[in-house]
Amino acid sequence: MNIKVIRWIFGLALFSKSYYVMALDTGNTQYLIKPSGPYGVAYKDDYIVNSRLCPDKIYQEGINESSFSNGKYCHEIIIRTYYPTQDKFKYGDNYHSPYLRKANKYYVKTYKLSESENTLLNSILSIQTYMLKDAHSIPKKHFPVLLFLPGSGQSTFTYNNIIANLVSNGYVVVGINSVFASGPIKILNGNIVSWLESYNDNSRLENLDDLSFVLDNLKPIFGKSQLKDAIDYNNLGFIGHSMGAMNIVYYLKNNVRKNIKMAILMDPGNIFNFYPNNKNYPIDIPNIPTMLIWSSNFKVNMHGFMKLYKSDYEVTLSPNLTIESNFTNHENFSDLSTLQYSPAYMIPKLHKAFLEPKNSTLGNGNGYEVARTINSYITVFVDYYMKNRNTEIFENCYKITNTEVRCEK
Repeated sequence: MNIKVIRWIFGLALFSKSYYVMALDTGNTQYLIKPSGPYGVAYKDDYIVNSRLCPDKIYQEGINESSFSNGKYCHEIIIRTYYPTQDKFKYGDNYHSPYLRKANKYYVKTYKLSESENTLLNSILSIQTYMLKDAHSIPKKHFPVLLFLPGSGQSTFTYNNIIANLVSNGYVVVGINSVFASGPIKILNGNIVSWLESYNDNSRLENLDDLSFVLDNLKPIFGKSQLKDAIDYNNLGFIGHSMGAMNIVYYLKNNVRKNIKMAILMDPGNIFNFYPNNKNYPIDIPNIPTMLIWSSNFKVNMHGFMKLYKSDYEVTLSPNLTIESNFTNHENFSDLSTLQYSPAYMIPKLHKAFLEPKNSTLGNGNGYEVARTINSYITVFVDYYMKNRNTEIFENCYKITNTEVRCEK
């Protein structure tokens, strides 16, 4: 089947609907999915000042000086670059603690957790990732590069399941974390900046500008690092979730770069923020091969907003064509899809909140299977368009109409 002339609307095998499943991996990383590729996963952090945003529009004299590490109060970006390594290690560094500590404080207050429940909740701080900071890069080998934009209030630190799997299969992932849009983020002066303190439309637009700024400065950013020879600057792709996905749409609507080969959009959000006066839907997908992945909850609520073309694919994370709206939800793209099964989050008050249909950010499908399926689709798509690698998953497709195809595992 010619992958370039079909649109992919479904591709999910039936999942178990058990709320209480045991972790499929072993060891301290059992609540994250072990990467599937042959490489180890390393990362490095760079603190960047976006010199085009000086001072930051969110800067308020006498109020939030401590949220900046530079004297001119320019906007700041924390870039976490994930890259393949041949260093051997069983477990990596602990999960990103600023995010977990902030979340824990919220859970304790919101759900009135007891002292014993609070102690159990804090056990999540010991969970380790499959990533190791500053491990050796692989000499004399170039890798395609994926720029990753998280959703509002998230950072790339909370997408380990997706990012580690990509890196293990031979990609460099550049995570763009914008202070005030992403978070909580620890900045260079040691302070932790929460997006909740200052997030607004300026934050979203600054995150969009950060994408452009990083693209314009990829070579200066990595020119003196150990990754300078690992990055294939002619082979770039985009992955975004929620706000990050819509920032990618908006960027590609106004910019054309020959070295950008594809885009993956996961539950695009903030559509009305970007197009507040636009009543003419659907919105055009970028004019490059694009995979649009919906949680079933978002697909039901955002149906018809995005226009796809013949080189595009659309996946809904639902086990059947009728779409079970509560099967998957917005945070199934984040690590919470599998972290929800840790003892810390199996506290009855919390677990019920995760699955309550009215306000849940997670679906009631098996989070491990959902996360593995997301990974399989993403890896297949980027392999095809960035490595010219044909894959068997596209061979299990059959046409519904001339432009719509159903795919099953």
